Amino acid sequence: MAKEKTERVRILSEDLALVRVGLEKTRLEMRITYQTSDIPYGYVIKPLNEVYPGKEEQFQKEWKEKKGKLFEEWPRKRGIHVKADIAERRKLKPFEITV
Repeated sequence: MAKEKTERVRILSEDLALVRVGLEKTRLEMRITYQTSDIPYGYVIKPLNEVYPGKEEQFQKEWKEKKGKLFEEWPRKRGIHVKADIAERRKLKPFEITV
């Protein structure tokens, strides 16, 4: 059985933000900043309605109270989004421009 590769990811911050979209619309977003050995500063911004469709208000309440089913599920979902962002950033290899 192959051993799964693990990597240390340091979560620098995570916030629930109310963001204005257009003139009269607002939405909740999860904002996560992280750091790895080769990525000094990475960030993920996800609309809460994509993470928890139809459960935005319930998650917002649990986030403030720091307890509840959705709040306990959050670290797993956060990990999925951070891993996806890390994979995407590593696909973008550095390039050189010769002038």
